[in-house]
Amino acid sequence: MEHVGERLVLVDDAGARVAEIEMTRVELTPFAAVTWEFAQAEGEGFRSVEHWREGHRRYWKSQGYEVDDSTTVVCLWFRVVDQEVGRRSSGAT
Repeated sequence: MEHVGERLVLVDDAGARVAEIEMTRVELTPFAAVTWEFAQAEGEGFRSVEHWREGHRRYWKSQGYEVDDSTTVVCLWFRVVDQEVGRRSSGAT
């Protein structure tokens, strides 16, 4: 599991480095206790925490997993410490 201070590299579909992030907060919480603050911070355009829960339940069900209110989820907060924007061409390395 990720931990505060850990740095991870994000890659695109081709495996090229896109960014490096640093974990700033890691929370284990029941699915029903995920906050609007977290749902909104995902930046996926959810209208409410209920909308976030519906979308995530639907996604995990499509992957073969049932999520209920007591399912433990890991909420990861991070900051971008390095970004490769402008340093790579599109489609090729």
